[in-house]
Amino acid sequence: TGRFVLLNVWTAGDQVSFKMFPAYKEVYTKYKGKGLSVYNVYVGKSLAEWERIVKFEELSEWTNVADTSFPNSRLLGAYNIQSLPANYLIDNSNSDLVGRNYDPSELNNALSRLLN
Repeated sequence: TGRFVLLNVWTAGDQVSFKMFPAYKEVYTKYKGKGLSVYNVYVGKSLAEWERIVKFEELSEWTNVADTSFPNSRLLGAYNIQSLPANYLIDNSNSDLVGRNYDPSELNNALSRLLN
């Protein structure tokens, strides 16, 4: 686990998630050696669909988990997530929330300030 964790929550029915995966992967590649890790959470109903997408998008370097209790997901309630995708940048050294719902460019800028 890195100093900073991006908690990324997504669902298969959302095209925004798929469009952002490649850009998030670029940011991850840039900062993984400097302390970034990604905890990627699928919220949906199908484990097979989750497995297919994780493999297709080549997300194996991230921690990938599936919450198949949708629409009754405890995660969505615990983090007060109203829409997907959603993400949270967490400082793992003190569990502080650095920011939320970064697009890839905003995430890159935040990590540049924090890790360089």
